[in-house]
Amino acid sequence: MSSAKRLLFVAPDGAGPHPLDFDDHLRASGFDLRQIDDSNPDLSKEARLADAILLGDLSQPGPFAFELANAARSLRSALHGGRQPIIAVATDGDASDGDARQIVDDVIEPPFDISQLVSRIAALQRLSTMREELGRRRATAADYGLDLPEPDGQGEAGTPSILIVGSGPRFGRLETLVSSAGTVVGSLSSESAIDYLLYHPFDLVIVDMPDAEAANFVADMRRNPRFHDLPVVMVADGLETEEITALYALGLTDMLALNGHETAFLNRAATLIGEHQLREKLRASYRAARHLATSDALTGLYSRGFLLDHLTRMVGDAERHHEPLAVAAFRIGNLGDVNTDLGYPAGDRIIRQVGDMLINLVRGEDLTARWGGGTFIVVLTATRPEDAVTAMRRLSAIIEATTFSLDGLEQTVKIDMRQALVEFTPGESAEHLVRRAILITEEG
Repeated sequence: MSSAKRLLFVAPDGAGPHPLDFDDHLRASGFDLRQIDDSNPDLSKEARLADAILLGDLSQPGPFAFELANAARSLRSALHGGRQPIIAVATDGDASDGDARQIVDDVIEPPFDISQLVSRIAALQRLSTMREELGRRRATAADYGLDLPEPDGQGEAGTPSILIVGSGPRFGRLETLVSSAGTVVGSLSSESAIDYLLYHPFDLVIVDMPDAEAANFVADMRRNPRFHDLPVVMVADGLETEEITALYALGLTDMLALNGHETAFLNRAATLIGEHQLREKLRASYRAARHLATSDALTGLYSRGFLLDHLTRMVGDAERHHEPLAVAAFRIGNLGDVNTDLGYPAGDRIIRQVGDMLINLVRGEDLTARWGGGTFIVVLTATRPEDAVTAMRRLSAIIEATTFSLDGLEQTVKIDMRQALVEFTPGESAEHLVRRAILITEEG
């Protein structure tokens, strides 16, 4: 099954080749790019097959911008709540049709780098995946007699909290600008910023620091799984492409210019805050899906039965949408030694602690279950194979580096995690997919 993400570029009829030089970069980032005219009769069909839709260029003069705005309206209607994010590009920073901003999921304005575009597409796709997975999880929970609330039914989000990191001369301007979007807290150093993050929930972090300091701060943040999805934007002007790409690779969410682009800056901040608050609501719904009828009694993870029932739905959707789906199996290789040397209650405590770590380390849309004994399953939905491998290795490395303490015992224990990752192949059943992964851990 191809892991390339299908990106549909919609251009005005008669505008000729698109003016944006991003084809090679997008393909290198795992996208299969196709251009189509906005008047093509197959536009709606192609849009439904795509993973994301890019409109360009909204800032083109005359009828072209008007045509694209109409195309955006038609696509939104045709997709009616579909999973494909729609992103527009305005190369001169002025989207001619203001209504288009209310229709598309985001508008990318200059100055921007292709890495920024790739990052925004990926972020919106993950948000779409979270919504889709929640729908599946609600359906499976209904089979167990559980009625999970929609995320929007959990109450309005509170006033956003924004952390500004840096002591530069622009702090006052930044504080004044974003104060309309939420409560602002300032931190003069990266060290104090990390302390703030540990003890206070934020919806957005704005970094205004020299490039090297900003890179170190972003890297430190992303090492903590609690801050994995917290949006971080950097105020920057005139960086080289290599520097920008490196910062995005470290986990930067966005890079924005301030001078002369205050409105675009504020719009992007509001968009990122809204996405983060929706993610938190979705996570709350995921937590609500864990119920006595669907969870493992020892760890609180999903049970084997729920895993197989739900994975059957995921397998069907992956085959229908031609999406990648991976299953990772983790097994505590030395659990038998722990049980023999310290007793079965000690082994149970180790299993519970590993379960707690998995709950906190995986993304909300990834399904985590205990298969039995010291074996755990993580299902990574809509994840490219190379990204799934990275996630699996990160989980295993963190758990193996942890020293586990046992209540009532002076001893501490290090565990040996054996892991395996398998990709779904068309026609394969959910149980066969899981057992393939488990077999590898038992043979390793």
